[in-house]
Amino acid sequence: MFLLTDTGGTNTRIAVGDGSGILRDSVQSYRNADFDSFDDVVQTYVTDQGHRSFAACAFAFAGPVKGRAPRLTNLHWQIDADHLQQTLAAPVRLLNDLEAMGRALPALAPGDLLPLSSGHGVDNGQLLAVGVGTGMNACAVKPQRDAGPAVWACEYGHAPLPAPLHKAIEDTGLRLREATVIEHLFSGRGLAMCREAGISDLTYAGWLGQLCATLSVQFLPLGGLYLAGGVARAVLTPEGIAPFQHSLRTALPHMATEPPVSLITADDAALQGCLSVLTH
Repeated sequence: MFLLTDTGGTNTRIAVGDGSGILRDSVQSYRNADFDSFDDVVQTYVTDQGHRSFAACAFAFAGPVKGRAPRLTNLHWQIDADHLQQTLAAPVRLLNDLEAMGRALPALAPGDLLPLSSGHGVDNGQLLAVGVGTGMNACAVKPQRDAGPAVWACEYGHAPLPAPLHKAIEDTGLRLREATVIEHLFSGRGLAMCREAGISDLTYAGWLGQLCATLSVQFLPLGGLYLAGGVARAVLTPEGIAPFQHSLRTALPHMATEPPVSLITADDAALQGCLSVLTH
């Protein structure tokens, strides 16, 4: 039995899995603001579920994961993997939340996805996970034969806003003096800022399409670009898909190939990625 967690800036999802997959009745979600530490969340779950022992644990966090004490981008928790390993009496593996999402991509079922754009061109086997929620990040993925996928974790949300996108936004009258990097705009606080300024969600969906055009050129994910996160789901409504598609296609250079784009609708996708780390 494996213990799996996915901690974002707002919520932590926890589940138990085994070689057959995630045990659906075990999935729980907790508001981070209700807890003083990650350890408290884990202990609450373990107590509530009545679990006592695990073969291994995989914990994903929204932030850079270096060593055994990751720093969360939008949450002031101190994570100590060695302490958790001792408390849980099981090996603990740490990974970035978008890395976990990326590892889940090859195994996602059609029911886990909402197609946004069919794309065109030859599949080159390269995938890209893009999370737009409390924060923003991306993860490039390359499925491997007879092995788990190769993933490249990064902190894309801290990259500067692309100049054409910056200009398009300022043309609406929205001033971006404090929005200097991608996550300042494409995140929960960015969406809130735009709504307060009177920017419609349809316009915001179009800006997200422009960002995906930039990502398409940078990463060439002709096997699929996958959007995830609460902000992406909030604006890519049936009405928001059309401006997203239009901006994606308009912003792509004429020589670039449009990738197939999907919205991940499964809340447990990152947990599936955590499980794959322990079972492959």
